[in-house]
Amino acid sequence: MILRAAARVATLATLGALAGCSGSSSDDGEKVRMTNELFKCQEDVKALRTQVKEAQGEMKKAQAAADQALLQAQAAVAAATQRSQSNGAGEHHEGTLSADAATKVIQTNLGGLRGCYERGLKRNPNLQFVSRINARFAVKNSGGAINVDFSPHSDHEMERCMAQAIGRWRFPSFSGDPVQIDYPVSLVVK
Repeated sequence: MILRAAARVATLATLGALAGCSGSSSDDGEKVRMTNELFKCQEDVKALRTQVKEAQGEMKKAQAAADQALLQAQAAVAAATQRSQSNGAGEHHEGTLSADAATKVIQTNLGGLRGCYERGLKRNPNLQFVSRINARFAVKNSGGAINVDFSPHSDHEMERCMAQAIGRWRFPSFSGDPVQIDYPVSLVVK
């Protein structure tokens, strides 16, 4: 609508100049009306941009809360699975890494994963269509991450960079077997 109104104003001005007219009061009235429409449209666009930014902020908060809840649920399932396995074999000891401690380490280090994504995006523009991947890895009782994998697979170099970053993360040491972590990583450029 803005472009249409601006084009009409430019067309009217050009026609007036070509015709050598100083413009009549009806042309002036049309110009004023179109100018008013243009300003109103610009204000509407500003208001919509503000609403979009607010919605994006709310979406990020909701996503962070959902990610944390998912991690805690997955940790609980992994713990239950390990308990049931250790009850039968007697040789497994459930890892005692708390979901809160794991979440704190992950959220502190997510910037490194986003950095890998942003570098990958510069190299491969098609990554703009990937908004989330799931990182799956195990945490050893010494606090190191092992067996890092991602799904869906989207870019080998980006995933290699992310796996190296996760491999440098240090979780608190704990007793027992490695704890499996599944964490959805939001790939939104800030």
